[in-house]
Amino acid sequence: MPISIFDIAGPVMVGPSSSHTLGAAKLGAFVRQFSAASLSSCQVVLYGSFAQTYKGHRTDIAIVGGLIGIPYDDERLRNSFEIAREMGFSCEISASESTLYSGNVAAFNIATPDGKSYSIYGESIGGGRINIFKINSMSVDIDGEYPTLITVHKDAPGILAKITQIIASENINIAFLKLFREEKHESAILVAQTDEALPPEAIQRIAGFDLVLEAMFIAPL
Repeated sequence: MPISIFDIAGPVMVGPSSSHTLGAAKLGAFVRQFSAASLSSCQVVLYGSFAQTYKGHRTDIAIVGGLIGIPYDDERLRNSFEIAREMGFSCEISASESTLYSGNVAAFNIATPDGKSYSIYGESIGGGRINIFKINSMSVDIDGEYPTLITVHKDAPGILAKITQIIASENINIAFLKLFREEKHESAILVAQTDEALPPEAIQRIAGFDLVLEAMFIAPL
């Protein structure tokens, strides 16, 4: 595989670490979009390397910046806690001594505007890249590198076809499609990474389907 200049020089960001700072900011940005940018508070638990080094590497500052919508290359990221307070946003960050996770892992506990609660687990895997690997108790695989549609729905015949039909009706190509579920006919999560962003009207149509509990769009991180 050819080596990119970004593999050598690293991404443009407010430092000091692409794993502990940039990746952390992207995790926060993902959670912000998942909640439709309507969070007023959030609880975050750090595990593994994040828990051990987060103060020195400003992981907490980066996470809060992502949660309140500050781009990771914006100098204001350094003052994210002060800006969050001015916005009335509250974020409680704690470090866990658990050895369950050894990498750069953060668990976000949030409530969406319609009152649903979610626990979102993500990991910074190096070079500013991330992976969301669990939503509530369900294992998922979301990297945030493409425009991404995420639905939480009841596992039932025909629901996948209905969703992909809406995407096709917008003449948008699906790059990757993944479906996650724990049990047949129980809750499922669809992750559709597309070549272009779905318009808000299409997201609303998908959200209006029977058995679809949530539908959200995540812009590339």
